[in-house]
Amino acid sequence: MKKSHPFLKLISITALFAISSHAEVIQKPTDFLKEQLASYPKKTKEVFPLNEKLKSSLKAQELELLTDQVTFYYGKDASGALKLACLLTFENGKEGMIQVGTCFEKDGTTKSYKILESSEDRGRAALNPDYLTQFTKSKSTEGLGTASKIDGLSGATITWKALVRAKKKASLLFNELVLKGKTS
Repeated sequence: MKKSHPFLKLISITALFAISSHAEVIQKPTDFLKEQLASYPKKTKEVFPLNEKLKSSLKAQELELLTDQVTFYYGKDASGALKLACLLTFENGKEGMIQVGTCFEKDGTTKSYKILESSEDRGRAALNPDYLTQFTKSKSTEGLGTASKIDGLSGATITWKALVRAKKKASLLFNELVLKGKTS
């Protein structure tokens, strides 16, 4: 098994933030999470290291992560039962990185899907909440076939593909790490 050099990871992460610094911030990730989790009395987070099986699943779907871990932010009821799980993902657009926030209800229903940062000029139509609503019409278990269910963006195919990949990635990560009972 080949391990990546820590310095290369640092360069990748630094490049990610450098690219993101040119992006338009639509909503700060912390504000998105606060908004989504506000109604839950208990809020927690869980960091999952990516194992080889999960990396292979992502690769098989032509998806990638820029880090070796995934963080889910949970909204729980007073007894501690999971009600909502949110995560933040990045995807390459045509003009830079796109950061997306996705939240799933306990049963896998997508509650919210929102672009938080974007460098896209031609894909600005994707910022319309009415357009993004179509990403919330499926459960995470249906999310791997999302592309055929999502309307394209005229003149912004790369942005559309990035948003579809972000939904597929979020769905796969939720299914594998949360839905399959690896968290309470």
